[in-house]
Parts: sequence; structure tokens; C-alpha cells
Amino acid sequence: MKLSVSCLVGMGAAVYGLDAPFQKYPDCTSGPLAENKVCDRSLPPAERAAALVAALTNEEKLQNLVSKSKGASRLGLPAYNWWSEALHGVAYAPGTQFRDGPGDFNSSTSFPMPLLMAAAFDDQLIEDIGTVIGIEGRAFGNAGWSGMDYWTPNVNPFRDPRWGRGSETPGEDILRVKRYAASMVRGLEGPGPERRIVATCKHYAANDFEDWKGATRHNFNAEVSAQDLAEYYLSPFQHTGNWTEHDNYVTSDWRGPCWDVSAKHPLRQDHVEGTALCFEDPAWTPAASTRAPPTSTGASSQGLLSWDTVDRALRRLYQGIIRVGYFDGDQSPHAKLGWSDVNQPEAQRLALQVAAEGIVLLKNDGTLPIPAKKPNVAMIGFWADAGDKLSGGSAKDTWTEGALAAAQDADYILYFGGLDTSAAGETKDRMTIDWPAAQLALLEKLGALKKPLVVVQMGDQIDDTPLLEMDAVNSILWANWPGQDGGTAVLQLLSGAKSPAGRLPLTQYPANYTEAVPMTDMTLRPSATNPGRTSPLVLDPRQALRLRAALHHLQGRVWRPPAPGRPQRRWW
Repeated sequence: MKLSVSCLVGMGAAVYGLDAPFQKYPDCTSGPLAENKVCDRSLPPAERAAALVAALTNEEKLQNLVSKSKGASRLGLPAYNWWSEALHGVAYAPGTQFRDGPGDFNSSTSFPMPLLMAAAFDDQLIEDIGTVIGIEGRAFGNAGWSGMDYWTPNVNPFRDPRWGRGSETPGEDILRVKRYAASMVRGLEGPGPERRIVATCKHYAANDFEDWKGATRHNFNAEVSAQDLAEYYLSPFQHTGNWTEHDNYVTSDWRGPCWDVSAKHPLRQDHVEGTALCFEDPAWTPAASTRAPPTSTGASSQGLLSWDTVDRALRRLYQGIIRVGYFDGDQSPHAKLGWSDVNQPEAQRLALQVAAEGIVLLKNDGTLPIPAKKPNVAMIGFWADAGDKLSGGSAKDTWTEGALAAAQDADYILYFGGLDTSAAGETKDRMTIDWPAAQLALLEKLGALKKPLVVVQMGDQIDDTPLLEMDAVNSILWANWPGQDGGTAVLQLLSGAKSPAGRLPLTQYPANYTEAVPMTDMTLRPSATNPGRTSPLVLDPRQALRLRAALHHLQGRVWRPPAPGRPQRRWW
């Protein structure tokens, strides 16, 4: 069976337009900073950071309390952008750029999205992947294409199936999220004593909401019980922070604490007071909003922000990059990492392995694996390049005729469908979790041809009940966003070269759930108005096999509140 894999490569590393590195690093050998204790590798990070902060003027201090810090030219402290991303590989961000065109640092290894990686249920594999991402992140940093701190991983549990950023997370199961997060951070930062990069767990906390019926992540007031907060929403951050004796870092949504408390919530009357509020807790270091200099200046001039508080925040910031050798130059044990360490054969092997081990078989009547006698296979679907049709709202059918013609002459039909980023993503939640109507209509027509029909579901989670109940659909593979080697992984599973998994990292909710429960309801346990969320909280682990079988029968049932006095039951 010889199939093209190009249409399956999801979320590959993009190439962005710079011709030369843009991040600069301090000269601790002959520059102005050479006499400052920040360059003395024998001192602890806290003492080195304190020496640097003490050398800054008040104006310079305020200019460095932002994600795009200006540095201090008179000291030889370069500008530094704190905002870099590496969710499933080094990615474009304000603090990370790729070379435009051919040459070094024009790409990076792109692993599957975290939800699919978590579905492999292999902590050591996740740590190995984190090691690769950390090595590549440091290589980009050494060459000036990135900083040395990365705002990753996303450890928010996937509470609601409509959340636009759910695939960024390891899923809904709190144990799985905690173990994934700890394994990923260990890999990213390395065993020490000097870390490769600074990993920054996000988004603190109870952040699983983008924009739903006018409520957004900026103006929504999430009401969470103390029990749910401790056991579910905060637990991944605590677990990750305990894996090492050194300081660790978390971040909220980039401007949330400092800006939204005054712009969207009545906690403070203006942004100056909102900025001052951010600095009150000694554990927090506001360094994300580009608006910080004027608001920090205003807070200081109004007596709302002391210089001791500013110094404390800056010391915490600089301790992070001191720990990874930002001021150490060639003396850092990671200084030699470079382009030759990016997307190496081991990284490619891991990208393929985790994609193959994470993809889940949801249905099979014996059609898979496809025989090795090289049948004529029709590959059909518009997941890769027709996002406007994926919402099911298009009234003009321009693809069915060609698809049916290709399928007529095939022995097997492989349909690649589902959702892409046009349906949901950052700033956008979904209103429904149905399969797009246009795709279901096409599948009905393909099924009428009476050929073996295999569906590979790509993108975010949706209710597969129509496909599970459709006799003409013989097999279903859940592939999410499988990364740079996702195409090869899918083909290995279709051909029988690899065996698919039988476990999902999240509950597959029935479509009518979105009508029964508002997304703004943050509660987890069943009640008269909510059937509850996340099966691990109410199901014994021994029920896992029975649950998987029961899902096929129960997803079509409509949930209704229990009668007064009757016990409340979960049915997925």
C-alpha cells in the first residue's frame, strides 16, 4: 500500500521572516558587566541577581519589568524578550524567530499536540520528548534566535470539550496531567545542576475558557469551589513545582492578572492600581504586558509600589535565566548546543513513536489492518486545506463529485476529516461538538458505495456517535494533531505495521451535553443542573474497561436531572 503522507502532516514548524539572530547576550568577559557579581559563576543565583538589580537605575528597573525588556546599554545588559513558546516543539513567538528561507534555524522538530502525546500514557517517552525540545530550545537561544525561557507546558486540565485550547493540554485526567507535566518539565530543563532552559507552567489557574456567548477569558469570573481548586485546578502546578528543590516558574495568561483586574473586573479602578495589585504577592513577578512601564511608573509615583517590591520582582526574573547560564557565555555546559542538534534522527524517531502510540482506535469491524497486497486506495478529505468547509456551514458543495469519482475505482476508502483551527483555538471556543454536517453527508454518500470505509478523525475532539452508529463506516482512528510524522504514523497503523491504542485522554461527550451544561459552569461533580465532568473523579479505575464499552451505547442518550431524592448517576 503506497500512500502519500503530505496531507496528514499537522502543525509543522513554520518558517518566519528574519535574516539574522535578534537576541543578544551579555559579555561577562570584557564588557561593562564583567566587574559585576552577576558574572561570577561561583556565587548562588540569588546573589548574582541581586548584584545586577542593584546596579540598575530606577528607570531601567521599570523598563525591564515587561516581556520585551529593554536591558541597560550603559551596563552592557542587552534587551531580552521573555516570551518564547515550545508547547510541542520550539515555535514562533515574540521571543523566538526562525530564519527566513534556507539555512540554519529555519525550522524545529514538531511533535504532536500535547493531548495526543498524553494519549501514549508513557511518562518516560514524554520526558525524552521534553529533552529534545529543551535541547533545541537552548540551541535556538545560544544562536540568538530565541530567549532561554519558554512558556510551556500548558498544565490546565481539559475540563470542557468546547474549550478552544484543549488540545494544548494533556487531557482531563488529573493524574495524567500531573505526571505529563512533571515528565515534560524534567526533560525540558534537564537533570542539572544548570538547566537547559526555564520551563514555565501555564496558565495559573482554572484557565480553560476563551470566548463563549460573550463571556471571555478576560471578563469571565470563574467561580470555583475550594475543593475543586485544590484537587483539580491547582494540583498540576503543585505537583510540577515539587519535582526539584530549586525555584520554578508558572505564568497566567500573559496580561491577565495585571490588566484584566482593572480593565474587565472591578477589583481596581485603573491599570495603575491593577499593576500594583500584581506586585503585592511576593511569589508573583509581573513581566508580560507591554503596558507595564507606564503603569509601573504610575504605581511607583503614587506610592502604590515600593522599590523594594520592584527589586524583588526583578531578582526573581533574573534568577531564572542565571540558572540556565544566560550570563555564563562559553562556560555554560549547554553553550555548544547549536543547529546540528535540531531535528536530529532521534527527534524524528520520537516524533513518529509518540504519534503512533497516541493515536486511538475507536471502531473496527475487522477492516483494519488494510491487507499488504497493495490495494487501490482512495484518500479523501479536506482536513488539511479547506477549513472554511469544516464548520459545516457551507451551502455550496464543490467536493462530493470528485470524491465519489475517486472512490468508485478504489478497493478501500480512507477519509481524513474532523476539525481544524478554524473551528476553535486560542480566543475561540466551540458552540457545538458535532461532526460537521457537510462531512457527515459526504460520508453517507461514500458509505453507499459499499466499499470498506475507514475514517481518520483529525483535529479537536467531537462526538463520534453518528460514525459509531453508521454501519458503512468500518473503522475509526482518532488522530488529533499528530505532528510532523503524523502521516507516517497513521499509515503504519492502517497497514498493521503498528498497533493502535485503545485509550483516550479525555471523555468523549455526547453532542447534547453542550445544551445541558453552560461552559461557564466550573463545577466538576454531578448536581441537579450538571451531570458532572471528568470520569476519574467519580469512577473507580477498575471500571475503565466497562466504561469504554458503555460509551458506545450511552452517548446517544439525553441527560436529564435526577428526580428529587433519587441518587445522581454518571452515564459517561
